[in-house]
Amino acid sequence: MRRKNITIWDIQKILLRKSRIIVICTILGGLILWGISALLLPSMYTTSTSLYVYNSSERQQEDNLDITSLELTASQQLADTCGVIIQSNSVLSRVIDQLDLSISEEQLRDRIEVTTVNQTEVISVSVSDTSPEQAQNIANTIDDVLPDEFERVVKAGGVEVLDYAEGPDKPSSPNIPLNTFAGVFAGFLISCGIVFLREFFDTRVRDEEGLSEYFDYEIPVLGVIPTLEENAEGKNPKRSRKRNEKK
Repeated sequence: MRRKNITIWDIQKILLRKSRIIVICTILGGLILWGISALLLPSMYTTSTSLYVYNSSERQQEDNLDITSLELTASQQLADTCGVIIQSNSVLSRVIDQLDLSISEEQLRDRIEVTTVNQTEVISVSVSDTSPEQAQNIANTIDDVLPDEFERVVKAGGVEVLDYAEGPDKPSSPNIPLNTFAGVFAGFLISCGIVFLREFFDTRVRDEEGLSEYFDYEIPVLGVIPTLEENAEGKNPKRSRKRNEKK
């Protein structure tokens, strides 16, 4: 038996018929994501510091303001190199030793994000940690350690600190309202999908109106078999009536 083509109106009727289940699943999805975000996920604090990277020839000609585009390009390339040096084991191990951190270089690297600001010689270093003071200390220790490591590796140019990191007042993650909305949205979509698929693959016919849903043309109904309810004794009411009359 083949179901006829389903229209948008048919989908709406299916969803409205199961609206209670959809509402419950939608609320449940929001509550689950809210509980995970508020009770299970740790609060992370993020702070950032900005650094300026220059090459030697640029700094030598700074007094005459005669800096060519090639020198600016060289400084931008050094900025990319500086980002790699910041996340190197040599820099991270010195930061761990100075702050006496009980984490590995790989774990510290996962908490650091380095980006170039608008393709300039300025780089931004963001550090995330469960403690706002710890995040600030890590970022500022990178500022202290980086110039010597940069000079040792590159042998040209240098790094200067534009802005030191400050202690964050509010956690940067998890975003509880956003996660709750994502849970509500996911619960709604999943419940709608399950309800629709169950109705679509359910080929049982329960009444005359449901019979017409499986055909593209009208078929006259010749008869309907009624459903006989059983009495308290579990017997057919008609048969029970005939036995009473004979007695």
